Amino acid sequence: MKKKILFGVLPFVALFGFIACDDDDDANDGKKTEGEMTISGSFLSSSDCKGDGLRSAYALSGDTIASYSFDLEKNTGTITLVNYTDECETTHSAEISVQGNAITIMPTTKYPIYITEDGDTIELHANCICRYDITSQFTGIEAKEYEITFGKIEGQSFNIDLSKSTSGVIIKE
Repeated sequence: MKKKILFGVLPFVALFGFIACDDDDDANDGKKTEGEMTISGSFLSSSDCKGDGLRSAYALSGDTIASYSFDLEKNTGTITLVNYTDECETTHSAEISVQGNAITIMPTTKYPIYITEDGDTIELHANCICRYDITSQFTGIEAKEYEITFGKIEGQSFNIDLSKSTSGVIIKE
């Protein structure tokens, strides 16, 4: 008798568990609803030194700060920091952080390393500066306004409104 009750109740317990799990799946089927897209960014590339390496920062004046190009159908695009100045013989990347519509691109520098006979490492610094272009790629971008900041570079913050234009050049004011 106990076995009959157990086997009689078991299908109802299993059915209830299945329905409860099924409801959870319907509520969140893995698709994001409009306005919930998550923006992510990553370093894409850095140019080599543009030019021969100059000894004076005054020779590096230029009006272009950045360029951008986005494909809103694919929700992807790139932002390039143009003519970023740094020492010659360095390599670059960028750390990206996103908070809401605020995107921060923090250029990073890696200096050549010299290893001494004792095994110590020394960063090598050059006596010249170069211009570099640093490109970052983004996914989850939508047709709205974004505030872009280049890390600790003073005065290099700007807004782009992708509902008006998906590509452009930012000029120093």
